[in-house]
Amino acid sequence: MDWALIADGVAPADVYETLATDEGQARAFAKLDTIKDDIVWYDSWSQAPVLLKDGGAQMVQSANGRIYAAIKDDGAPFSIVWDSHVYDLDVWAIMKGTPHKEKAMEFIQFATRTVPLSGMQDVAYGPTRLSAQAL
Repeated sequence: MDWALIADGVAPADVYETLATDEGQARAFAKLDTIKDDIVWYDSWSQAPVLLKDGGAQMVQSANGRIYAAIKDDGAPFSIVWDSHVYDLDVWAIMKGTPHKEKAMEFIQFATRTVPLSGMQDVAYGPTRLSAQAL
């Protein structure tokens, strides 16, 4: 939806404000309608590099780690384009009323420390803590 609006002329700085309206959503879907016959949908991030490699798609939107691994491990002739990329962040949440709140808090405290967050370079994802960058 983000990219559809950008392709339809919405300034990147205005995309989410536009998308928050019914008109903006309709505009994004209308733009997607113009290319719907050429879109290849897939069910798993692992399918993206396969589609590129076998010619099932000319370009994909994917988790960069999958494309990075295909380049690094398989020598795939792909290029990652960061222009107009979209951030996808994950969060931890604890169910209200859980009897295991203390254990959940301990896990989150561990999982968000410097060392656990430093392992993401193995799949080309930058750490979310500045202190993990050096590792």
